[in-house]
Amino acid sequence: MNAWPDIPGLCVNQLTIAPVITKQPLNPNAMTTPYDLIFEPQELVSAGPVERLPGWCRFVIAFAKQRHYYRLQDMEIVSQHMPYAPFDINLTELKVSKSTPVRFNIRKRALFLFFIVQGGYFLSTGNDIPMTRINSNTFFMLYYDPGRYVAHMDKGLHSIVLVKTDPEWIDRSCTGLHHIRQLLEGFRESNMPYDILYPSRMDRKVHRWLYKLYHYSGDNFGVLEGNIRKYISHILGHYDAILKNNPYDLAYRVKSYLDDHYRDRELNMTLLASHFCATKRTLRNNFKQEYTMTPHQYYSRLRVTHGLALMQQYHYTTRQVYDKIGYGDESSFRYALKQFRKNKEQ
Repeated sequence: MNAWPDIPGLCVNQLTIAPVITKQPLNPNAMTTPYDLIFEPQELVSAGPVERLPGWCRFVIAFAKQRHYYRLQDMEIVSQHMPYAPFDINLTELKVSKSTPVRFNIRKRALFLFFIVQGGYFLSTGNDIPMTRINSNTFFMLYYDPGRYVAHMDKGLHSIVLVKTDPEWIDRSCTGLHHIRQLLEGFRESNMPYDILYPSRMDRKVHRWLYKLYHYSGDNFGVLEGNIRKYISHILGHYDAILKNNPYDLAYRVKSYLDDHYRDRELNMTLLASHFCATKRTLRNNFKQEYTMTPHQYYSRLRVTHGLALMQQYHYTTRQVYDKIGYGDESSFRYALKQFRKNKEQ
C-alpha cells in the first residue's frame, strides 16, 4: 500500500531542494527532538534547517515548527518537528541509496507512538539485540530507556511519523485501553530497557485520522491543539481494540517469552516447541523471517550481552557469571562469548 494514497490534504511536496545549507561547522542535532541522530564524521556531508524540502519528499506539514535536512553519503533525511505539549511529533522521511544503519540516542525514558507510512526497517539496541522488524503501513507503541539504538534501513523511500506521548495525559484523557495501560505500567515500574506492543496494520480509519491530524493549515492554535488531542485519542482507542481482537503472531510471542526467560537453564528449542505447540522447524523459520536470526541465536545474544554487562559493572570473571545468565557450565559461556565477539568483528 502506498503512503497515504487517498489523503490529498497532506500536501505531496513538489518543491526543489534548498541551496547549500552551510559552510560552517555542522551541528546535526540542533533540532529539539526527543532523540539525537548519531553520524560518523565521514558519513555526514551537510546538515541544517531548511524552508523548502527536496523534491523526493512526499509531505509538507504546514504547522511544523522546525524542518531539518541531512545529507549523508548513502542517504538523505528530512525531519519536520512539531512540539505541542503533551505531544512531541516528528515526521521523518528518508531516501536511502543502499541499506544502511541509522543510529540514534534517546535522552530519557520516553513513550512513543509510531506510524510507518512507507518503507520499513529493522530496529535493534545499540549492542545489536534485535527489537522488532517494522513493516510498511503499520503502527505500534513502545518505550525506550535512555541509550543508543539502531534502525537498519533498507534501500528506498521511508516515511515515518513519531509521536512522543505523555503517559499522564493518557491516564487523564483516555478510558479503557487495557493493553496500552499494560505498556504504561511497564514504562513506570519495569526495569526493562524497552518494550513494544504488537505492530498492527494501518487501516482506513487510522489513515483518515492521520489526515485530519495533519490537514489543518490555519493559524488558530486552539483548534490545532484540539485536533491533535482528539485524533490521537481516537487512534489509541482503535489500536487497543485491535490488540484485543487480534492474537499476536508466533514470532512476536516467542520473542516476548525469550525476553523473560533467557536466563532459564532448561531453555532450548524442544521446550519452545512444546510451549508454543509448534514444530521446531516452524518456530525457527518463522522467527528467523521476522528477526533475521534463530531463537537460539537470539537468546544466546541476550545471555552474552547480559554477561558482558555484569563483568564490566562488577568486574566478574566468566566463572562468576555463567550460571547467572542461563549457562550450565563456564565452557559454554566462553564459547558463546567467543562467537559473539567474532561476529562483532565481521
